[in-house]
Amino acid sequence: MDGPHRKATSESKANAQHELANSRLLHDISNELIGEQNIDALYVKLVDAAALLMRSQFASMQALHQVPNGGSELQLLAHRGFNLEAVQYWDRVRIDSMCSCGVALTEGRRTIIADVEQHEPLADTGDLTIYRKNGIRSVQSTPLYARGGELVGMISTHWDRPHCPSEHELQLFDILARQAADLIERTKVEKMLRESEERLIESDRMKDQFLATLAHELRNPLAPIGNSLQLLRRQDRAPDAALLDMLDRQVNHMVHLVDDLLEMSRISRGFIELKQEVLDMGSVLHIALEASKPLIEQGGHSLELQLTAEPVSVRGDVVRLTQVFTNLLNNAAKYTDQGGRIELAMRVEGDNALIEVRDNGIGVAKEQLPRLFQMFAQADAEPASRRQGGLGIGLSLAYRLVHMHGGSIEAQSEGLGMGSCFTVRLPLAMSCAVLPPEAQPADVADLQQLRVLVVDDNRDAGDSLGMLLDVSGADVRLAYDGAAALSAIDEYRPSVVLLDLGMPGMDGYEVARRIRADQRHDDITLVAITGWDQQKDRQHTSEAGFDHHLVKPVNLETLAALLQQIK
Repeated sequence: MDGPHRKATSESKANAQHELANSRLLHDISNELIGEQNIDALYVKLVDAAALLMRSQFASMQALHQVPNGGSELQLLAHRGFNLEAVQYWDRVRIDSMCSCGVALTEGRRTIIADVEQHEPLADTGDLTIYRKNGIRSVQSTPLYARGGELVGMISTHWDRPHCPSEHELQLFDILARQAADLIERTKVEKMLRESEERLIESDRMKDQFLATLAHELRNPLAPIGNSLQLLRRQDRAPDAALLDMLDRQVNHMVHLVDDLLEMSRISRGFIELKQEVLDMGSVLHIALEASKPLIEQGGHSLELQLTAEPVSVRGDVVRLTQVFTNLLNNAAKYTDQGGRIELAMRVEGDNALIEVRDNGIGVAKEQLPRLFQMFAQADAEPASRRQGGLGIGLSLAYRLVHMHGGSIEAQSEGLGMGSCFTVRLPLAMSCAVLPPEAQPADVADLQQLRVLVVDDNRDAGDSLGMLLDVSGADVRLAYDGAAALSAIDEYRPSVVLLDLGMPGMDGYEVARRIRADQRHDDITLVAITGWDQQKDRQHTSEAGFDHHLVKPVNLETLAALLQQIK
């Protein structure tokens, strides 16, 4: 056999061996992708395989990520042969980069630069400088596409000499690229599943924490209420004012807990409608201050006001905005040590009213700030000794109500022990016609001789409401079921019927419908007394013939004012 023939045979044999090695390499990579759980190790193996397939001295693999401004960039996952400067320079590659992977990202197809020194777009660029420092003379970059057609990354190989890979090499390389794309896609899916699982675990943790907090918060007022009742039973004289004040405070606390829960439920389901009008923001803040005054005084805090001399007009719901700033002021009072300082400031900034509630209290850890407005979230500052009461709903409620008004709210703190600042921005009203907030309820009205029928299957609830109306001067009759109510109406002829809805047998809806079916009772005012307060509940009571809808526990001042109008 002559020399040329032997040489050709030798080359053919070498090529066959190389092809076999490449096939085994791709096969082994496929198996490792199935079995290997260390994703970073797989990235390295894919990069090494890329260099072996293409007989290159350098290789790299990148994943595509979205950036905050809406663009995208390639992030380096693994490399082979890069020096430290190259790793740092190409750690993130933007779409405007002139390196091969940047061009491939822009065009969405493979890019081959056979000689970086002869490639004019690279002239005088930082990429060319890095190519030179790393000894890279030629490069190819292949986009990685998920099976759904989405661009997910890039895989590249680099040579230390001018080079252009053959079609056959590129065909083999495309098989590896398919494996690399599948790995990136798998990594993304696994990350999404992991994050979803973490969210579920966190949600479950927060639910458990909330239930524990709710039980604790309900036990707090129940204990003094129970103790007070025991004292009342043992006293021969009339109960003293301090005992009655304590009962009133604790019952109100329980009512506020339940109200906050109902508010969050209504907002979450879109059942709250704002009753908007043009308001003087200063007047709203003064009402919120009045509501928060007891808690601020209890803490011995000093209060500094910095309000504008001129009226600041916003368009909003006075009840909801008062609720927002009452929650923020209460929060400042609760999380500030005895004798602390609270500041309430308002100014106009551009087209917004800017209101700040600042304190020198316990502050918030930096890692807690992003989740401070989440449902049931409370700052975990010195949990055993510094955690305050509440369900962690107030700030979340404030956040949602502010956003319903087209505004924004943010929290700032330099860390634990450094105080907090909550900033609310609300758009200024276009109109200058400012309406003052509604006045607070007046003292309990005189209901002398008003004939009221109270109907409730809960005897304690009915009896206690009857007693309250009786001391206000009303002529009260009690009934404990639907049939007794209808009988009492014919005999007693009341002007007003306060009617519980959830009675067994004949419920309040049916009682109301029967009353309205009898023309003799057209002059009777029907008031629903219920624990249900969704929009659909009010619609149902209206359809049944009720004139008014009040929520338990009924505020006596509100009820008395309503009855005074009827009288």
